Amino acid sequence: MFEIFILILPSFIVIAVGGFIRGIRIADEKWVDILNRYGLWVGFPSLIFETLIRINRSDLAGKTDVFIANFAFLLGLFILTIVIMKLLKFSRVLINTFAICIFFGNVAYLGYPVVMSVFPERESELSIIISIYVMVLFTLGIGWLEYSKNRKLNLYRLLIKFITNPFIIAIVLGLIFIFFDIKTPVYIKRALEIMKASASPVVLIALGIFIFRRIDLKKVAVPVISLSILKLVVVPLIYITILYFFGGMDRFNVSVIESAMPLAITPFALSSIYDLDREIIGNSIVLSTLISMVTLPMFINLTKIL
Repeated sequence: MFEIFILILPSFIVIAVGGFIRGIRIADEKWVDILNRYGLWVGFPSLIFETLIRINRSDLAGKTDVFIANFAFLLGLFILTIVIMKLLKFSRVLINTFAICIFFGNVAYLGYPVVMSVFPERESELSIIISIYVMVLFTLGIGWLEYSKNRKLNLYRLLIKFITNPFIIAIVLGLIFIFFDIKTPVYIKRALEIMKASASPVVLIALGIFIFRRIDLKKVAVPVISLSILKLVVVPLIYITILYFFGGMDRFNVSVIESAMPLAITPFALSSIYDLDREIIGNSIVLSTLISMVTLPMFINLTKIL
């Protein structure tokens, strides 16, 4: 396990750098929004697109089972969370918060550098898995939040949000380049590689700046701790259990690691628009990211053993 921890330690060192520059007052809360916007609109879309255009159609077809399994798992997890919490008569806001946060972890900003440090040869597969998470969030997830907010589904508004999302644009363009075998000029490839390389460090620093804050758990201790444990431990254990009985752990170890990622910042941003508990999400991001320094090496090591 120590070797795995050493592999992912650089990512957490970069996060610590973000916390440090905030601590000495070089950076402040404004940096988080700016750096995240860069990651959202430039860095990670470039990363996804650049990775996708290097995939052969035959390689994509060979991973169909991985992509279908991830979609089915996320769909099942999302629906199961809503059903159970409705039966337990939780509030609408709490149901929405758990439904989105339990399935959508930090699969891109933290997941990419962590997985690449362990499985550098699986980059194309990882990009597709990240794409599945994004597509599920901005279709099923946003659709549910729209319905919860207005008690009706505005398909036009949902479609606009979907087609204007930079991740979705990058995915669609990448798939077009794959299926039509479009060749990219060398200078464009080089520019994409530069922007791709900047994505992870920029957003990891933003994450460090964000989590360098006082954790106030007085009012929301139970849901924050519960959400963090569910996301970091229960969800990946469910995935591993399913895979154990159906076999194929070697093909799904990247998927398991992604399912064990801490909470992402995206739901925090969505909380300003939809009925999500901003305080629970914010504190859960901080707590789950810190705890993941212990849980991630455990699950990475577990996927190697099974």
